Amino acid sequence: MITPHTKPWYDMIAERQQRYFYPWKSKLPENHGEDSYVTIVKNEMKKSDVVLDVGCGSGEVTNRLAQYCGKIIGYDRVGTFIEQAKAGRHENAEFILHDSKTDEGIRLPGDGPYVDMFISSKGPLHWIPDAARIAKHGARILMLVPYQPVCFVWNDLLPMDVRCTGNSKSDIIRALQSRLDAAGIKIDDIAYYEVDEQFDEPEEFFKFIVWGKSDVQYSYTDLEPVIGEIFDRYGRSGILNVGYGRLIWKSHIP
Repeated sequence: MITPHTKPWYDMIAERQQRYFYPWKSKLPENHGEDSYVTIVKNEMKKSDVVLDVGCGSGEVTNRLAQYCGKIIGYDRVGTFIEQAKAGRHENAEFILHDSKTDEGIRLPGDGPYVDMFISSKGPLHWIPDAARIAKHGARILMLVPYQPVCFVWNDLLPMDVRCTGNSKSDIIRALQSRLDAAGIKIDDIAYYEVDEQFDEPEEFFKFIVWGKSDVQYSYTDLEPVIGEIFDRYGRSGILNVGYGRLIWKSHIP
C-alpha cells in the first residue's frame, strides 16, 4: 500500500481524479475550519502582499484569495493539479510546477526576500525550515492542517485495508513542532475546529472510507452489508456523524 501524502500517493490521486478534492458528498456545519481559514487569511492579507501558497493543489483556495493581495503564487509538484489551477486563474495569481522536496534538500521556489505571507491549506510541513530564505522580515504564516479528532467506534467493523488511520491532533502537533524548532519559529496562535461531518447516504460514506487507499479493490456492493451495520448501530435517524478536525496555526518569520 502506498503511504499517504508521499509523492507516489499524490501521483495516484492525480491519476484517479485530476485535481485534489474530496469526492464524497457530506454536510458540515458553519465554522468547520476550512471555511474559517479562508476568512482568516483574507482578513490578514494586505493589498501590497506577495503571498506564496505552498502545495496549492488545484488552486481553488489560491484563486479565491487572489483578489485580496497584490500577487499570489501557488506551487505544487503535480502537473495535472497545476493545469487545473491555471485553467481557473485569477489575474493576480501565478501557478508554478515545483517540487520543494528533492534529493538535494528542501527548497521553496525563488530566491528572497520576496514573500510577505505564506499560506497552505492541507499542504505539507517539510517546507517550513526553508521559509526564512525567501521571506521578507516579519513575513506571516497561516496554515490549515487536517487531523482525526477521535477514534472511530465503527472502525474495527471494516476490513483492515480500508480502516481509517488518520493522524491524531497530538501526531500533527508533534510533527509541526519538529519543523518549527528546526526553523527557529514559534507559534503565535493556534485554533482547533472539531465538528461532526454528516453522511446521510451510505454510498457517500463508502467513498469516504476508500478514498486515498492505493490497493483497495472493493466495490460498494462488497461493503454494503458492513456499511449498513455501521449506519444501523451508530447512525441517528439515518445520519452517521463522523468526527472531523482542522487546526489553523499562525506564526511569523523573526
